[in-house]
Amino acid sequence: MIVEQKKLLRWLTFPATDQLRPSLINVYQQCNQRRRLWTHVCQPFTTYLIDLRLPECTLLTNYSKKLRQNIRRAKNAGIRIERDQDPTEVIRLFKPTIRAKGLRRLGQQDFATKTDLLITRAVHPQMGVLAAHAYQLDWATKTVKGVYNASAFRLYPDDKVAQYACGQANSLLYHEDFCSFGHQGFVTYDFGGYGGEAPQVDYFKDRFAGQVAQQYNYYPLWYFCVRWWRSQWKKWTHGQ
Repeated sequence: MIVEQKKLLRWLTFPATDQLRPSLINVYQQCNQRRRLWTHVCQPFTTYLIDLRLPECTLLTNYSKKLRQNIRRAKNAGIRIERDQDPTEVIRLFKPTIRAKGLRRLGQQDFATKTDLLITRAVHPQMGVLAAHAYQLDWATKTVKGVYNASAFRLYPDDKVAQYACGQANSLLYHEDFCSFGHQGFVTYDFGGYGGEAPQVDYFKDRFAGQVAQQYNYYPLWYFCVRWWRSQWKKWTHGQ
């Protein structure tokens, strides 16, 4: 189970069913089973899983033809993979997406509370970092959760060649990360969501030939109400 303390709340990801208990401060995320808790509101959550126990040859066979081409071209371009816990490049590459979609700003503080954090980067010999991913590792359940993924795609709005290179680097980075996690004994990679408002993102995930899975999130009643009123307020203010 991944535990993250954020101000008043504790966010618990991948808890076992017997770890779901009444609480006013615990948020339970991505639980495999549904259980009634009088202190919480339960909401379904759809995600996308990759079996990390598969050998590399099987992973590649399962991938779409386009994905295999991207991986091969990225390797031919000499892209290397770096791994550490420095989120600087994730933050930098994510900025254009934040501006384009009006998302909340991402900064170092968003990573300070994350335990068992891993950052990976795909580095082009001439163009530098073209893709960066942030993961959290749950050693107990042998599950890796995707937290953030970013590429330099939006940094090259008028350069199709560079955009293709970014997509290829991102594909290679995912593949190399899957292989690395499998070698470390992890069983499952969880993309952290599927079926949202970005169908092109789901289309990209489908290229990896994983499995759609139904999970459940549990929010304390008071927090659920605060979130609901906040969302209604935003809708009302944006409509003025």
